[in-house]
Amino acid sequence: MNRKFILESLLKKKVTNEVSLIKDIEQAVKDIKVAESMFESVSDPKLIEIAIYSEEVARKRLDFLLREAKDNNSKVDNTYVVEKSSGLAE
Repeated sequence: MNRKFILESLLKKKVTNEVSLIKDIEQAVKDIKVAESMFESVSDPKLIEIAIYSEEVARKRLDFLLREAKDNNSKVDNTYVVEKSSGLAE
């Protein structure tokens, strides 16, 4: 097999995995915020319990994803940070 093709395939897969990992991390953060919001807006004890467990699950998922990112030496470049920051300003 062509070495160049193999190398390009491996690099593309790594980039795809990193993008997927970043999106999963962003979703986990959103899930935490949703659970916090739910906790603040409900009064039924069963719904409060659900909100607490939902937040706990989302935090554990975030911890796992951050550990995965660290273990894979995943990095976010400056353009990604700028794009996300500019989206917040709008």
